[in-house]
Amino acid sequence: MVQGTSPIVGEKSTPIYRNDVLGVSLRALPSGTRVVEDQYLADDFGFTLVDSDGRMVLRVAWRHRDAPNQIELRVLKLIREFPGWQFGVEQVLVDGYRGVMVDSVPGMDPSAYVYVAADGRLYEIICPQQEEKEKLWGCARLLYQLSFEEPSRSLEDLQLTLAEDALYDKPPLLEFPQPKGPGGRIFFLWQKAKALLGILHP
Repeated sequence: MVQGTSPIVGEKSTPIYRNDVLGVSLRALPSGTRVVEDQYLADDFGFTLVDSDGRMVLRVAWRHRDAPNQIELRVLKLIREFPGWQFGVEQVLVDGYRGVMVDSVPGMDPSAYVYVAADGRLYEIICPQQEEKEKLWGCARLLYQLSFEEPSRSLEDLQLTLAEDALYDKPPLLEFPQPKGPGGRIFFLWQKAKALLGILHP
């Protein structure tokens, strides 16, 4: 799709998408996109807008372990991850809140990172800067659709598993068809033993 694709637009009083934990709303979405909310809890919590191919169009996250006055610190950390790389840094407004944008950040697609403090929270917004012909919308247009408001639910309400804990979940045991006859049973036990050893000693 191209940048001029007709948007899906919500009413002014009823956004097309609202996240009550983040305190963030989207007034409109590019056609062919969908919102994917985080299922695990890391240093940030948010949602990702993806296109029909699963590519990220926009990422909005609350850095719940950072203070809202740490915008400059977060920008410096990002820049230090890529020594010698040339970045563009500028001030921006998102829904009337002042923030800082760092563009041309390396990745699968070069991206713009925006840090905004709103309602006592530090938000990180990521816009992949794809080739013009591949864009759904530009970053400026996507940022214009964002609204910040008072959250009505807490992060604890979601009872999310910590991302670091999810990495160490035990894999499910493999299921095998029931053996037929004595010879089949011996083969079955051998296959099951190999599978268990593979799980215990990858």
